[in-house]
Order: sequence, then structure tokens, then C-alpha cells
Amino acid sequence: MEDGSILFLWNKRIILTDKCGKYLKHFDDLFYHHSIEKDSEGNIYVPIRFKTEKDLEKLKGLDKYNPGAFTVFDKNLKNQYNVKLLDIYSNNDLIIDVRGNGNRPLDPFHLNDVVPFKTKDGNKIVLLSLRNKSTVLAYDLSTKKIIWKIERAFTHQHDVDIISSNNNKLDITIFDNNAPAYGNKKGYISLGNQIVTFRDLPTRPLENVKLISQPHQFKKYGKEVESFSWLNKYMQPKTITQGLSEYIKENNSLMIEEQNYGRIFEYEIDSKKMLWEYINKESKESNPLYVGWSRRMLDLPGKLNKKSFNSCYGL
Repeated sequence: MEDGSILFLWNKRIILTDKCGKYLKHFDDLFYHHSIEKDSEGNIYVPIRFKTEKDLEKLKGLDKYNPGAFTVFDKNLKNQYNVKLLDIYSNNDLIIDVRGNGNRPLDPFHLNDVVPFKTKDGNKIVLLSLRNKSTVLAYDLSTKKIIWKIERAFTHQHDVDIISSNNNKLDITIFDNNAPAYGNKKGYISLGNQIVTFRDLPTRPLENVKLISQPHQFKKYGKEVESFSWLNKYMQPKTITQGLSEYIKENNSLMIEEQNYGRIFEYEIDSKKMLWEYINKESKESNPLYVGWSRRMLDLPGKLNKKSFNSCYGL
């Protein structure tokens, strides 16, 4: 945050510490999970779900199943509003995508990332990553319209990033876990993580939802896939859950987080040169520890600088 305080997720809660890491307070009124994103005005976007199974039992009809949702806090961490995925699908005549199956999963959407964007004319949209539908969509917060949704281009994806915008068109990257199904009795396996790029995506609602799911549409929007085939097979990222990628414009590089194996690395896109690698271990002999939704900060927010933290070290 601009004052140096830190927001992070732990055990379904949002934790707030001061700039020195001292606990200040936490939020546990909802089941908070996955990413925390901030827009240009300092508002905070977080995926949520109902806190307990008892909460689900109080709901009726289709809402008995986790509707998937996100919440928005202002810069003072006051809750502004919540948005349900079931409402988004209903309002856009897409509820059949949820009701059409013979069985109804408890978590049909599994929202894992909410990325805000403000157009030049001040219109606010969010990009939403729905793991269980292997879908990424753009949603206009004002008109309540889905602008587009991308399907059949990734499986059980997570992190979505806007890498550039021009004339209200977006270039984005998507961290594809590439975990299409259960591979064995132990559960899901990844066939190798991928980074999927799309370009010149619209940011204005059309009369109907724009579905991007066919090869000719992928070509139109410049789909590219980085599969890490240039890396030794033992170094290729294969995280099954979560994970992220972040484009570093200054280096023309990508930072990759491999959550399940506690690994983060950055490489140059053109030369494929590995710039650095970090493995989260207590010692050389110990097993890696998870990492989650890491941030690579080029600059400290607000008016902060290194000296702002001197008091944390008694300086």
C-alpha cells in the first residue's frame, strides 16, 4: 500500500501488517482466496466464496452451490460491493452454461483472479479467470455486460495480466496450468505450464457476448503460446495449482512462479536467457516450500523509498 503496509492472504483471511511487518488487523467475514489486485484509484479486488458449508445451505436453488464472486474494497479497506458470477452469467443469458450439465458442482466457476482496467473514457472493466470452466472473460462493471470470453485455449488457468493497452484494446497474458484432467489416483497433473498471449482484445460491450474459442478467432487476436520447450525438461514449470507469470517491460522478460514447487524465475523473452532463479527452501537439503502470488516491484508505491523502512531496523 502507499504507506508501506502490506495486504496478503492467509487461511481464507486477508491480513494487514504495517510497513515493518507488524500485525494490524485481519478480515475474515468472507472466505477470501487467491489473488489480490489493485486498480489505478487504489481500490482492491479479491475473489471470495461463502465462508462455510452452513452458509451454502441457507441459499436456495442454484445458489446453493458456490456462486463464485469477488469483492471490492476502497483504498481505506472499506467494502464497496460484491459481484457474483452467477449474476454475471444470468444477466448475459449464459446461465445454461452452468445449468446445462446433468450434475451441479459445488464450485462451478472457481474464480481465481480479478484484474481491473480503466478505459480512456473512464469506464471500468475486470478480467476474470474461472478455473473450473477454463475460461477468461472481460466484464463491464457499469453495463453489467460480458464483453468477451475466451475458451478452449487453456485448462485450469490462473493469473491474468494486462501487458499493454492501445486505443482501448488490450494485450494480455494468461498463466495456463495445462492440467486438463485427472492423470492418476493422486489427482490432477500438469502437462507443462504455458503462457498464452492474446492481442487487441476489445474493451467495449457489443450487442452479444463475443466468444473467442475457434482457431480463426485465435489467429485474429494473435494467440501465442510459450511452452518452455527450450528449458531442460526437469526445469520446465509444472505447477498444478495457482502459479503466475508477470511481464517485465523494462527487461522484455517474464517472471514465472511455480507455486507447488516453491520456485520463481525470470528469463529474457527473445534470448531465452535465464536471469535469476529462486527456490524457497530453509536449507539446501530441505524440501521446497510453497510460494503464492508473488510480486516483483519495480518501484515502491506512493512516496516510499528505502529510507522509509529505516525505523524497522532501528536506524
